[in-house]
This record gives sequence, C-alpha cells and structure tokens, in this order.
Amino acid sequence: QNTILYINIVFKQWYQRRVRGSYFDHLASWLREKGNPDILYLTYEDMVEDLEREIWRIIEFLNLELSQHKVTEVVKKSGFGAMADNPLTNYSWRDGAVKQASSRFINKGKVGAWRELLSPEQSQEIERTLRQQIETPFGIKIRDVL
Repeated sequence: QNTILYINIVFKQWYQRRVRGSYFDHLASWLREKGNPDILYLTYEDMVEDLEREIWRIIEFLNLELSQHKVTEVVKKSGFGAMADNPLTNYSWRDGAVKQASSRFINKGKVGAWRELLSPEQSQEIERTLRQQIETPFGIKIRDVL
C-alpha cells in the first residue's frame, strides 16, 4: 500500500518535471543528434535482448580489440544478476531508503516492468507523451516489449 502511494507521488512529481527535469526533453535532446558519428545509441531493450551483440557494438564504436574470452567476461559481469548483486552497481552501500530491500536501486531487469508499477492511466499518459514528443517528431517507435 505504501509502495503504491509512493509511486503515485513520485510519478506525479516526475511527470510534472519537478524531479530532475523532463525525461522526454532529455531524450529528445539526444535524438536531435541522430546521425552524429560521435554518439552510439544503445537501448536497454536491445541490451536485454542480446547483451553480447551490444557489447560488440560498443567495442566496434570505440575501435577496441577484445578477445571473445574478454567479451564473454564483460557480458557475464554486465548481466542483470551480476549487477543486482554487486554493491558498486546496486547502491546498497548508500545510507537511507535504497539500503532497504523493499526499495532497491536496481529493479527487476525486465523490459516493460514499469507497466506493473504504474496505473493504467499513468501508463497511458506516458504512452501519449512518448507519441507526441518523441515518436512522431523523430519518426521512431519506442520499444517496451521484446
């Protein structure tokens, strides 16, 4: 019950741009740079779908040379389970709310899991804003399922 109340409060503040600015404006600022050869675009959905493929994209973009063995090691250490268990990436070392098991910094690692947390109305609001501010102006489709 408290979690749902917290999510509703944070959603309202985030959506009204009271928390760290607008996600949609931030995303649009990067999408305006599409075609810039100095920027590599990665999506969480693509990384969940095939992490090794995306690691190879990063290696190629940075013009690095890594062995398959090293790439396999990077993939293993970059997977959701490894990061969720690592204090350096899960923020369990911080004081306060994130130290509590019920408020983990790293959530479920699932694409589209936000739909499980938000109400149908909140989800529809996000989808509407994505269409208006991101998908239509930039001619892209934001993927939230695999």
